[in-house]
Amino acid sequence: MWLDDSQLSLAIGKKGQNVRLAAKLLGWKIDIKSEEEKRQEVEQQNVGDVTQTATPLETVPGLAMGWWRS
Repeated sequence: MWLDDSQLSLAIGKKGQNVRLAAKLLGWKIDIKSEEEKRQEVEQQNVGDVTQTATPLETVPGLAMGWWRS
């Protein structure tokens, strides 16, 4: 879950009681992140996606040549 920075302390509650109660009631693990933390996480994921190289279809074993061009 990500929140606007101005709502972060409200969601967490005093000493984390709101998050702990919600997690217990729902049976979920709840991680609260600020907008900035979420933005950095997404940026790191996108950097990993960009650095991957494409595999030309012609080099994939078992593919009939030209089937995608019909």
